[in-house]
Order: sequence, then C-alpha cells, then structure tokens
Amino acid sequence: MYNKNNWKSLRMLKQIIPTNIKGFVLILIFSVFIIMVFYKPTQIPAPWFDEGWTLSVARNWIEKGVYARLLDEKPVSYEGMAWSFPVTVPVGISFRLFGVGVLQGRLPNILLTAVTLFLLFHLARIIYDEKIGLITLFVVLFASTVPHILVIGRQALAEMPMLFYLILGFLGF
Repeated sequence: MYNKNNWKSLRMLKQIIPTNIKGFVLILIFSVFIIMVFYKPTQIPAPWFDEGWTLSVARNWIEKGVYARLLDEKPVSYEGMAWSFPVTVPVGISFRLFGVGVLQGRLPNILLTAVTLFLLFHLARIIYDEKIGLITLFVVLFASTVPHILVIGRQALAEMPMLFYLILGFLGF
C-alpha cells in the first residue's frame, strides 16, 4: 500500500547516510579493529577452555615441531578439541612472528574479524547496493546478539575463520 510517510522516511535516511560509503565503512572497520586490538584483548573475554586446545596445538607445533597436544610430554593426536589447519595455522604463524601468548593467539582472529566485516559489506553491496551493505554492517555490529561477533572475533576459536572462508567462497562465485 502506498504511503507518503514511507517516502519521507527514505529521503531522511538518504540524508543521514554519507555519500562516500566505502570510506565510511573502512574507517568504521579500522576503528573496530583498533579497539579490538588495544582495549584489553587478553581479558575481554576471559580466555576460554576451548581456546586452550587450539593455542596449545599451535604452541607445540611452533616450539616442538609437533602438530599435536602433549600428554606427559608425549604427543597425542590433535584431533578432538583442537581445530584443524584453517584455524590453527594462522595462530601458529602469529606465534612464530610475535611470540607465544594469548594476545598473539587471538591476533589472527581479530584480523580475520575486520576482514570478514569488510567482505560482508562487499557481498551485500554486490547483491544489493552500498546502502544495504552499510545497513548490513550496522546490524551485525550493533545488534544485540549473543554471542556478539566482536566477542567471538577476539577469541582463538573456529567461528571467525569459518565465517571468513564462507563469505570468501560466496564472493568467489
């Protein structure tokens, strides 16, 4: 049903949304990345048990050359609670470059979170347009979901790499 008030709302929305959406999106994502890296990255959220499995396999891989968990200083299979290569390899690379620690283990996922947010914007922009891409980004960032993408994105868990690879796959086709 046609309603003049709907069109007024759309015109007001056009005035609010900046004309240079890509620049705004990049600034927004960069700001999110900076906050995630510098505002208590090892404390918020507190390290989880699940992270420990991935971090321990990556640490053993870097320090001892064994892609496995250790039990009484003997390697046991990495299978079970530890994640596979797409999750553990970025953590291992981070450990190799920056040393072993919780921050270093979370850094790849923080980077993947920022890249994933941009890819999500880009995917929505391709399917619809830039304004829908921006709205999608705002919904993802400011919706009250549990667990929030910025909380999951700060942990050495598989969710963010999986989302990154999924959106990258969508963009490939």
